[in-house]
Amino acid sequence: MEKAGVASPRAAVTVPAPDVALEVDMAATPEAEAETTSLSGKVWRAWVKNCESLYLRSSASTHSATRSYVLDGLRALAVFWVIAFHVMVMVIAEGLHPLLSRLVSFWPAQVVFNGDMGVDVFFTLSGYLIGRILLRDLVLARREGPRGVASALLTFYVRRWLRIFPLLAAAIAITVACNEISLAVNGGQGFAYFAFASGAECSNFSEVWPILLFVNNYVGNFGCLVQTWSVAVEMQMYFVSPLVLWLAFSLKDDKPRRFCYAFLFALSLLQIGFNALHLYAPSLQNGQLFFFIPTTMPPPDKTAMLPLSYAATWCRFSPYVSGLAVGIAQREGRKPALGGVAHALWALLVLSSGGALLFLGVGNNYMTYEVSPALAQVLALAGRWWFGWCVAAVIRMCQAGRLRALRGLLSLECWYPVAVLSYGMYLLHLIWVTMVKGVDDFKAISPLQSVWVSWSVFSWDFTVCAVLSALSALLTYLALEKPVMNLRPSIALKSRDGRSE
Repeated sequence: MEKAGVASPRAAVTVPAPDVALEVDMAATPEAEAETTSLSGKVWRAWVKNCESLYLRSSASTHSATRSYVLDGLRALAVFWVIAFHVMVMVIAEGLHPLLSRLVSFWPAQVVFNGDMGVDVFFTLSGYLIGRILLRDLVLARREGPRGVASALLTFYVRRWLRIFPLLAAAIAITVACNEISLAVNGGQGFAYFAFASGAECSNFSEVWPILLFVNNYVGNFGCLVQTWSVAVEMQMYFVSPLVLWLAFSLKDDKPRRFCYAFLFALSLLQIGFNALHLYAPSLQNGQLFFFIPTTMPPPDKTAMLPLSYAATWCRFSPYVSGLAVGIAQREGRKPALGGVAHALWALLVLSSGGALLFLGVGNNYMTYEVSPALAQVLALAGRWWFGWCVAAVIRMCQAGRLRALRGLLSLECWYPVAVLSYGMYLLHLIWVTMVKGVDDFKAISPLQSVWVSWSVFSWDFTVCAVLSALSALLTYLALEKPVMNLRPSIALKSRDGRSE
């Protein structure tokens, strides 16, 4: 969860002249000058500035050149979607069967049961960000030769690492600490529910080192912070992004890029082939699908928590590539090719098919399988691929000034604080989901209960987990995430002629 997008015109608004003059006058007094130059004064000013970055989205100091209000809305909705998904499958519907539970078989609730697709939204947003900033940096660096390109790449990797790693390491430590606290209030059982979210598992170094090296989607048993498999996928895609750009694009300013977008589209199609290999190969899943509710693990991953086809980068990269293509197109200033009736039909196709996937899922929804096993297999093959392109198309149309109603909804200012805290919320929310499960395992929720009774319980649990996740993310944002982010603009490795990239 990086904050990505396009600069809003409002982001260029500067402080009015009277305020500037007042600030200069105040700074001219000896008392004010002493306050601003003292250590405590500098710390206080930095703290205030960090707090302001949570709600002053239009200020030039907090709104980066790659930020977009539309993407803030998508990011906020995606993190809420993931939290709702974990609350539903881990707390409310855990252990229930779709054919026995009215809630699990309730079609409107399928949007929540498909909340793992929120991760695909994150991948698309990350691809959009990287497509814009990396192409820009590499085009500029190429003018200075190989060393300029090398310094730009090293700067890119260091900044990505600083964005992801510090809070990830802190989340592991916080989870371990929460487990120790829970030992005193839970009869010495710690996080007795859901071992994959437990601090006890995070105390096992064999589960921690794959997370810190961003290979835990392949190595380990998902025993610590299971949701961080997606962080590993994202870092791996960051690593290969320069190679993809080099293969798809000329880095020369004046050279036309005729076939690059077709190359990226074809590259994304490879994911369907990898999905087919996993699904139909006799030595792998042999045609069996993976479901969360009821938990159905295909071979050869019977004892694993997630199948390889769910967490492997080669089965999840397509949404990132779709975001990469749209971000590059935006960076180059390309206008949408379709207009008039053609645009209206394209928008209808994107919104209707993407909206249908919210209810049908992408191959791991048991209700869809019950209705049509063939449809479930088609969605398992191509559902995430198409959903990623739908999200990318929505971003593209909104950034071009189209889809005004949806753009207005996604640009609401209320989404901005959640978008800023989304990475911390994503890393820490399972602590609170596990706590809610430990407080009351909701055995009173009978399969025969009214759908609306169960839904009201889910709504309350989701609200509690979302609020507590936001509060914990707020603390880590002010104490760690934002201070480290403030360091990133000053990090630039120098090329041969001494100029920084």
